[in-house]
Amino acid sequence: MNANHLFGQLIRILYEKAKRAQINKNYSQCHTLLTQAIDILSLHHHQDITIGQVIKYLHYDRLLFDLYEVISKQTFHDNENNLWEKCQSFLTENHSDIDINTDVISAALAYALSRNEIQFIQSLISNNRRIRPHLDLAKLFARLLTNENQTQIRPELAQELWERITDILTEKLQGTNVNKQSRNRHQQSNSLNDKLTVVELQKFIIHINHRILLQIIFSLLSRLYSLILVDQSHIDIYSEYSRCWPTSVDYRKRSIRTSTLAQLIQALFDHIQTLKYLPIQIKSSLFRTQADIHLTLQQYTQAMHAYISAIAIETALFSSPIINQQDDLIIKNMSKAALKLGYHAQVACICQLLSTPDYNTIFKTLQENYMNDDIDDYYECIWDLALLESLINNLNTRGYEDKKRLAIRICKQKDLNGNNTDEIRFRMVRVKRRLLLKQILAHYLLPHCRLYRSRTMIKSQYQEIKFD
Repeated sequence: MNANHLFGQLIRILYEKAKRAQINKNYSQCHTLLTQAIDILSLHHHQDITIGQVIKYLHYDRLLFDLYEVISKQTFHDNENNLWEKCQSFLTENHSDIDINTDVISAALAYALSRNEIQFIQSLISNNRRIRPHLDLAKLFARLLTNENQTQIRPELAQELWERITDILTEKLQGTNVNKQSRNRHQQSNSLNDKLTVVELQKFIIHINHRILLQIIFSLLSRLYSLILVDQSHIDIYSEYSRCWPTSVDYRKRSIRTSTLAQLIQALFDHIQTLKYLPIQIKSSLFRTQADIHLTLQQYTQAMHAYISAIAIETALFSSPIINQQDDLIIKNMSKAALKLGYHAQVACICQLLSTPDYNTIFKTLQENYMNDDIDDYYECIWDLALLESLINNLNTRGYEDKKRLAIRICKQKDLNGNNTDEIRFRMVRVKRRLLLKQILAHYLLPHCRLYRSRTMIKSQYQEIKFD
């Protein structure tokens, strides 16, 4: 075995160790191992062109691992090891189609966006066919971030982003002319070499750590998902920027797979949850969107998890001195999900949260309820006298004397006296509203915690409860 072979084996061992360290997300070790390999090759290549190419590829991989480390730690402005200068040099370098690593391009552009290096991104020019799709999308993202009011998107930018994302997600149809030019001057060609794949799009997005930009993308994907499922669901999926997107999907985009889109939405949702210092409003909005998606897919328990999580985040686990009136749409969707799960008493109590209580639903659900869904846990959460009186009447009709006496005792509380002043009533409603939300939270998110489990659930462990 000659020396060159042993030399090559050593470099290969160092590289394989670096790849193994990458799997364990030990990027510092990756950097150290690749640096050792580069130093060894630099001492022995003697102007050898082939070894020079290997060194260049190792530099690219080391840059990629350094970017992964910064992205995972979200330390974009530390500029450790002059990382930003290395990224600038890499992005402005002329690359051939053969030696370019699109993963490095994706991570470097995502890093630049996370640093808010808008002017630098817009100044980049590349004729490389493999770089151009990433760069064009990054420039579009940069234009979105230069908007004076980032809570609103200019119509032309929204349309361009919509076209680009749907074009990436659209599967190539048979008989489609790949050279056909789009009427929209911003739309990319359908050629596989001129647009990102869904996998590349997902990699690019989950490396970005710009909160506003991620929220815009999440809103777009949610809106697209809602429109694709329009024939399957009547749920209007909520999103912050929903007014910016089209109200229908072009027939050419019907080839988008719902499973692919759902997977992309979930990956983006999971990524956003890892962001540091995520504003409460954004986090609550994301959970609400996720809840609507679950409700659309008839995943009612997961929907209730997400709805109550959204409200809990917005109100700091209901500890806020004033819990504002929730949007009626989220309350109605919660009642739909709870009704599908068969929790009639819970639905009746949730209907109190509406700005105008839905008495039709309240009376109907109480009539259909057989009082076997932990109704005892919700007596203290009732502040609407009409609901309480209807409940007492139903308990009396069914002969549940113990439950009826308990409900009557609640009805006689001073806080529920109709002669109370508005101030006392408002204070009582705030307390009971908070209590109801905590009870729902305990029901869905803490079902196995004894401290929060319902009395009926605990009692059922020791004796069988029968309702005659």
